[in-house]
Amino acid sequence: MKKYKKIIIISLLVAMCVLYYYYLSANDTTEKKKKSEKVSTEVEKILSKNLDDIYPATPREVVILYSKILKCYYSGKCSDEEITELAMQSRKLFDDELLSKNPTDEYLEDLKAEIKQYKEEGKKISTYIIAKSGEIEYKTFQSHYYAMVDSAYYLKGEGNTSRTLETYTLRKDSNGRWKIVFWNLTKTSDEE
Repeated sequence: MKKYKKIIIISLLVAMCVLYYYYLSANDTTEKKKKSEKVSTEVEKILSKNLDDIYPATPREVVILYSKILKCYYSGKCSDEEITELAMQSRKLFDDELLSKNPTDEYLEDLKAEIKQYKEEGKKISTYIIAKSGEIEYKTFQSHYYAMVDSAYYLKGEGNTSRTLETYTLRKDSNGRWKIVFWNLTKTSDEE
């Protein structure tokens, strides 16, 4: 009888060890899967967005997405193909008026030249800050709705950091989507 108890106990211990091993290996696979999903780059995240169906709901969200695209452009890590694809995504955020003044080929050529210049100067956008929703200014002009969104971009260069302030003007289109009409540099009180 004692012999059978020992065999049963040893069998249970072996079974528990085998189950524990399978539990750990399955958990390890799940961890690896999670890590590989996190490796997805910001560029991939932006390019995977279907802006035709799921468009940013507010002017602030539009400027945040555009700022993410800018940060990717100037990271120095994008291939030519990725820059082109990002540019096509950014153009979906532009108002028809802005698009008409910036034909695709010219826009891409100018963009790539500017990215090259940033790269040569060792500049990157390290971070950006977009105005909070309550700080956005809204106006109506000639039966169109406009929103002005302030932003600050911090550029990291060789040995220094600088700040660029910009104000984006967005207009609500016929589909109710906020589109970028133009942007301009804003002077800080130090620069005025």
